[in-house]
Amino acid sequence: MNAARAEAARDGGTVEGEAEQGIPTGVLLAARCRVFADRTYRVVGGRALRLDLYLPARGHAPSPVLVFFHGGGWVTGSRESVSLHVLPWLEAGWAVVNVEYRLAGEAAAPAAAWDALRATRWTFDHAAEYGLDGERIVVGGMSSGAHLALLTGMAVDLPEPSDDGDRVTLGRPSAIVSWFGISDVAALLEGQRPRAYARRWIGRRPDALELARHLSPVRWVGPDTPPVVTVHGDRDPTVPYEQSSRFHGALEHAGVANRLVTVEGGGHGDFDAATWARAYRSVFAFLS
Repeated sequence: MNAARAEAARDGGTVEGEAEQGIPTGVLLAARCRVFADRTYRVVGGRALRLDLYLPARGHAPSPVLVFFHGGGWVTGSRESVSLHVLPWLEAGWAVVNVEYRLAGEAAAPAAAWDALRATRWTFDHAAEYGLDGERIVVGGMSSGAHLALLTGMAVDLPEPSDDGDRVTLGRPSAIVSWFGISDVAALLEGQRPRAYARRWIGRRPDALELARHLSPVRWVGPDTPPVVTVHGDRDPTVPYEQSSRFHGALEHAGVANRLVTVEGGGHGDFDAATWARAYRSVFAFLS
């Protein structure tokens, strides 16, 4: 058992030991873990936005928790489409909050970022109720979801119009996990290969490039940025690997704890099982 799983076993228990004794991991997860589905974390214009909370096997200490955002270029995807990616976290003794957010067809930028902030705020507010460790809340996601996690974890100022005029304030997430994430939105609008999905999310507006720059995590790197671990294929055709390389260079310059896990020859998350397993081991080792 590696360090991350040993820590998780002390804190909340893992299923690895019993799996090694012949009980399939899937059976143990089904028997031990709990799901609180369709929890409403905010209502916008009469529309309820929901999340699913997955809790690991009961332990003697609060569970560390990952707040997780799906990918899809801010224009497609769903929390259900990535639900199986909660399993490695449950096996390691983590809880997972799997989040729905508004896509571009429903609301243009920065609506998804506002939703991400609200879902993370819900997690902090309900940590004690569900036995979560409020001191170990990690934000993470895939592709555009990783971008939302970076914005949230880095506390980018995103004032939102609201009935009460208040801004969402958060505790500081303890780390950020980026799976082939977008760190420079503006770069996706410019250059030789602008990405249609980024243009669709930002929308047609006179300040489009200015907004894209404001929503680019690479712009906000500083000494207070939480630790960041990124997994990215160096042949990614959807989100250029250069984005993560440059972002981690900025983290190094700012003195922020970080690790860039490069998947040689890897595309946009289309990894084989062995590569996914190595990537998860790297992520858990960093978080430990």
